[in-house]
Amino acid sequence: MSTEKLAFLMGAKEFSKPLEDACIRWGIVDGRDKARFLAQCHVESMGFNRVEENMNYSAKRLMQVFPGRNGLTMEIARNLAAEGPRAVANFVYGGKWGRENLGNIHPDDGWKYRGRGLIQTTGRDNYRETSLGMFGDLRLLDDPDMLLLPEYAASSAAYYWYSRWLNGVEDVREVTRRINPALRELDKRRAQTARAYDLLEFLTS
Repeated sequence: MSTEKLAFLMGAKEFSKPLEDACIRWGIVDGRDKARFLAQCHVESMGFNRVEENMNYSAKRLMQVFPGRNGLTMEIARNLAAEGPRAVANFVYGGKWGRENLGNIHPDDGWKYRGRGLIQTTGRDNYRETSLGMFGDLRLLDDPDMLLLPEYAASSAAYYWYSRWLNGVEDVREVTRRINPALRELDKRRAQTARAYDLLEFLTS
């Protein structure tokens, strides 16, 4: 069963061939694994329409998504929202939390290493790991925007799947937990997984 066909039917369009290549490279070859992988990519990238994290938050939304992060209060959230996406990224992915969880050690690391790719790579440590895994060197630390290109957006997502041992994990909740520990949009992930299974059955019937 072609990953490219399944990805195209799920709306991947320009990412269909890169996803096919990425699945081959990173050993996502079983049909149900492909279906779950593509379903997670679909939700993470808002239907294959976004490969860069949108840091343009309102104050209210910041409080909902990052409650208490680095001492976040409504007053701080209002100021961050007024300053714009760069300030938001450097606050929520910086400070003590960013150092301990993402390896963000420099003042602009939160912005420089914001989420990119179909399964969003976030933080200096994750960019380092992904760069070493994909290329055997640290080029992504110098040029994180490489993950905006379809080839690398897809390959980084497949690498993440491979590195978290997600092949063979049938439980959508557990798959989601390893990709998004906050379990955001779990219902959407379940729905897209069911849809991908249906398309898989159609393609293999």
